[in-house]
Amino acid sequence: YPLALDSELQKAVLVTLKRGQESLSGVKDAAAVVVENATGKIRSCVGTLNFADPVDGAVNAAIAWRSPGSALKPFIYGEAIYGGMIVAETKLKDEKLLFDDYRPGNFDGAFRGEVPAQEALADSLNTPAVRLLQKVGVQRVLDLLNRQRLLRPGVVRQKERLGLSLAIGGTESNLVALTRTYARLASAPEGNPWLEDVGEGRETQELWTPGVREMLLKMLRHRPIPGGGGLEAAWKTGTSNSNR
Repeated sequence: YPLALDSELQKAVLVTLKRGQESLSGVKDAAAVVVENATGKIRSCVGTLNFADPVDGAVNAAIAWRSPGSALKPFIYGEAIYGGMIVAETKLKDEKLLFDDYRPGNFDGAFRGEVPAQEALADSLNTPAVRLLQKVGVQRVLDLLNRQRLLRPGVVRQKERLGLSLAIGGTESNLVALTRTYARLASAPEGNPWLEDVGEGRETQELWTPGVREMLLKMLRHRPIPGGGGLEAAWKTGTSNSNR
């Protein structure tokens, strides 16, 4: 990975993670990756809070493959914007869904009827995202995610197993890959090292157009980030199994 580690930033990130861990019940470990948007270089990477721990300390959680939860939803919405299917104000249905034995619901168990796309994404509603993925197409989104190197190698061949669960974390990614691609949402600069030396026969591709990215970023800024002190930032949660 292209690195430009900043020792002072590394210390600050570690302190912040430990404070967060101490304030949350049941949290034993944490990880963080900070990428410089303009260059794509990693400025800070913390894979565990305690390297001496015989179990947790043996795993670098920044590169471990795990469910991304809802962190992939922006790429479904972005592909829908790119395809001319929605804009930020397009009304999407947030209603009960039944697909044989697959019945996705929202985190709070409630449904809101019709909601603008930017609210559906900002509030991370599940049923609008699943409906949108069905409209865009699972294979199309899988191809996009694979081109961005967001998925574990081989996942793109598992379309039938994943199906619409892709919208709410039914695949595997890692924190470095997610952070790198989110940074490309912000800038996608020419010469970004993440666009080079892809390997494994994968092609590189710019992430949509500047207009599509700006609309998506506006949607991700729709809600203020909790505890952010009013900072205007594009952000997205990604809750995986067991509410982690």
